[in-house]
Amino acid sequence: MATEYTSPGMTIAEVQARIADILGWDVNNADQLAKINMAITQAGLAATTYQGNIWWWMRKKCYFTTYDDNTISSISRSSNTVTVTTASAHGYTVNSIVKIKGTSSDTFEGIYTIASVPSSTTFTYAQAGDDETATGGTTSVIGYPLQTVANQMMQNLRAVERVTYADQWELRFVERPTFFQWHTLSTTSYTGKPTHYTYFYDNRPYIGLYPACGGQYQIFIQYICRHSKIDNNSSDDALIVPPEYQYDVYVRGGAWLLKNDLLGDTDLQQCPAFVNAMRRMTASEPPSYITETEQIVYPADKPVIENTVFLTPDE
Repeated sequence: MATEYTSPGMTIAEVQARIADILGWDVNNADQLAKINMAITQAGLAATTYQGNIWWWMRKKCYFTTYDDNTISSISRSSNTVTVTTASAHGYTVNSIVKIKGTSSDTFEGIYTIASVPSSTTFTYAQAGDDETATGGTTSVIGYPLQTVANQMMQNLRAVERVTYADQWELRFVERPTFFQWHTLSTTSYTGKPTHYTYFYDNRPYIGLYPACGGQYQIFIQYICRHSKIDNNSSDDALIVPPEYQYDVYVRGGAWLLKNDLLGDTDLQQCPAFVNAMRRMTASEPPSYITETEQIVYPADKPVIENTVFLTPDE
């Protein structure tokens, strides 16, 4: 699996200062600095989309840990808001997709999006219905909002390429409607190591796992990143172009855009320094990122015949 490119390079402040020097501008001038930041952003976007390439440095790898199932101590609905109290700290985050099952009243059972987390042992979600209280049952998180559970890695997510369990067992993609249908129809007790995932946007990136893990597992994601918008709050690692090309892409490319009063990322195809940098980048792409093979290892509790994993009827 491709490894993340983490070589040090220019800082945003250095790029801003060099562009200002070329133009005779002042980084302390708010209007000029805003234009410089926009030019840096556009230069980065131009590099990431140049001739439709997916560059080796746009491929990232990261992981998060799934949540344990939790026992429900009490569950109540009031004014169309359900409050769940768990027997122990749940660790859940807002916007996680949770499955409620096995309560003393089946009116609570289903799949919901967590709306708030008032404490370490409570969370809420919206559900229309009469006011009611019940006990028992379990909670299982089946969908993980990646900008929350894995904030350090997924803010610039463009597309998921691959999802694996424990860095070696590849999960298979399934469309969102089928994913929810499986969870709705599966037996209330079935959990285990995940076999499938769904990836979708609901105003944010998610990874949904089937079956619900029921325990703590590391889920690895190989994804393609996009270039972030550069502003005064951006961190230096937002400059994802490799260091050896950063001056030509960000500084000379950004300054060229501003000199010519252009801010379209496609305009940089007319900038000789930028085009030369992209040609050199194309010629220097590491071979190991072009061809990659890996042995997929399936867990012992899933029988494998001719690379086909046979699932139980409930799955």
